[in-house]
Amino acid sequence: MEYIIKSEALSFSYDEDGNGKKTVENLDFQIERGSFTAIIGHNGSGKSTIAKLMCGVLEPSSGEIYIDSKSAGRILRVSCDEDIFDVRKTVGMVFQNPDNQLVATVVEEDVAFAPENLGVPSAEIRKKVDSALKAVGLYEYRTHDTHKLSGGQKQRVAIAGILAMSPECVIFDESTAMLDPRGRDDVMKIIKEMRDSLGITVILITHYMNEAALADRIMVVNDGKIILDGSPRNVFEKNEVLSECGLEVPQSTELVRKLYDSGAEITKTVLDTEEAAQAIVDALEKKYKK
Repeated sequence: MEYIIKSEALSFSYDEDGNGKKTVENLDFQIERGSFTAIIGHNGSGKSTIAKLMCGVLEPSSGEIYIDSKSAGRILRVSCDEDIFDVRKTVGMVFQNPDNQLVATVVEEDVAFAPENLGVPSAEIRKKVDSALKAVGLYEYRTHDTHKLSGGQKQRVAIAGILAMSPECVIFDESTAMLDPRGRDDVMKIIKEMRDSLGITVILITHYMNEAALADRIMVVNDGKIILDGSPRNVFEKNEVLSECGLEVPQSTELVRKLYDSGAEITKTVLDTEEAAQAIVDALEKKYKK
């Protein structure tokens, strides 16, 4: 698989001279084009810093991040001033607080803001705005006031604003943290649709393990280093390592593991409630057939 983002010896410090304690230290990783990757870690682990480095909000103290941009037609370097405009067109970012991302009072004007600033022709902006609002299920709200929307709807407007830029990759930096369960579900459905139907590479920074379980791949960050990297099933099998990092597995995963540890003949690792329910049914059938 080809990569869209690649880091080499990536390090970052918030000290002005870059020589202080490293928030991110000597990371080498690749994000495959069209994939859905979740990055998890406790508060202060460095996961949000990695997200900001990948989209050019922050510049590496040392090392480099490369972006394979199809729209720009070349490999971009995040630390290169000449490339940063194309970096931000290629990799969009949705932040935690939706109120901090809205710049206009009307929904469709907010979504149009980014393409207007990119110099997109007016006729094309109209198409991009309508397409983006339909993708997030807010087309009927296009003339509504943004301040009257719910938190989940505001976050969907923010996502539409990114989609209107036609990005190749979108990073969600704990974008569901301030939403209620329904709002989180709505955003996660959009994320999956972006990857499955639009082919957009998705990177999700989250502290909700149930969200991370939906990804193709999970990277676990601790003290600025990647300590686990694999499929959700493989990562959640390492519950002792996760516990040392201050992380928990999804509740359904924990339930089934406790049944397994108590001697039940049951699958050791499940990822969601449906898998857990099926595993319990299968275990009961085995028990009573004996």
